[in-house]
Amino acid sequence: MEREQTQSYYTKACLIQYLSNYINNTSNENSILLDPAAGRGNLTDNIKIPKENIYLVEPDESCIPILKSKGYKNVINATFEEYIKKGNFPNFTHVIMNPPFKNRLDLFFFNECFELLQDHGRIAAIISENSIYEELYQLGYTFNIDIPSSNKVNNFGRISNLLKEYIDNLHNTKNCFMDITDSFDNTSARAYYLLAEKELKYKK
Repeated sequence: MEREQTQSYYTKACLIQYLSNYINNTSNENSILLDPAAGRGNLTDNIKIPKENIYLVEPDESCIPILKSKGYKNVINATFEEYIKKGNFPNFTHVIMNPPFKNRLDLFFFNECFELLQDHGRIAAIISENSIYEELYQLGYTFNIDIPSSNKVNNFGRISNLLKEYIDNLHNTKNCFMDITDSFDNTSARAYYLLAEKELKYKK
């Protein structure tokens, strides 16, 4: 499957470094990381977690030899949907991802990956602007997604608060941070990057 079919875009180096730093600041040699849309491994190349503890899921067969040549041990040639159907996952401490945007797959990836995280696990994710607007619209919030980008940035505070509320309604989170980014070369795609920690689940 080609990445273009699912509207998957490679990420700029500056954003890769930012997301990698977030993961590296909270990881160690025992951490276990998942990238559910690995591409060529650009997001994980700067991760300090041992490569045998990094799990890369990628449906594009042309990317698999590249990932293996970089020394990654757990390379899964499958869609993320196929991967989660198999079950029997490691106890992931971290997730980093730039998932496909088509049909709000990015929000699907985010929600599923969050469930795979152990308590206090961390996620660094890129989510498309259109997916955010469409999801909030489905929840009853009204936005004109055709308004100029400058106005969208001005509304960022409200949008980010609504998205955090949306995430908190689905997951236990804390230290949730997000910002807007033009993170992709040669496309008009705009996205938000989101950093969050999975809160300890309530136990009786």
